[in-house]
Amino acid sequence: MKTIKGDLIELFMKDDFDIMIHGANCFNAMGAGIAGQIARKLPEARMADDDYVVRNNVQKLSNYSYAFIRKDNNKIGTVINLYTQFYPGPDLDENALILGFKKLSRILDKGLRIGIPQIGCGIANGNWDVIGPRIAKIMINHDITVVEYEKQKENV
Repeated sequence: MKTIKGDLIELFMKDDFDIMIHGANCFNAMGAGIAGQIARKLPEARMADDDYVVRNNVQKLSNYSYAFIRKDNNKIGTVINLYTQFYPGPDLDENALILGFKKLSRILDKGLRIGIPQIGCGIANGNWDVIGPRIAKIMINHDITVVEYEKQKENV
């Protein structure tokens, strides 16, 4: 698993990644953190979250919704909303996150380029020193890159 600095959403839209996975809660509240940015910039991902059949229910944990996104170069990419916390805010369910990645590791093509944030470690309040190595172990056969957020300077 590689780590780079940048803006995951921008890198995904520029086709650095085929798939972007981020953490979401079970209450369809993509309002803050990277989930909020995704909801504002990629409304299809928000719609996938809103359309998920099970709402406000712990059965949603470790499952996911997804949306196909047309990128800047007209290629199609996939955004995966992985349900890693029940409530919005500091409510990471580390078991749900790990089980979710186990499920995804079985269905995602090993040749796809996958970008993730330090999932579960922003607003959800997880510890990347614990979570990162666990994800790396599960996704050992996948091309996965962690993008540490770094806002780009605007040219004036």
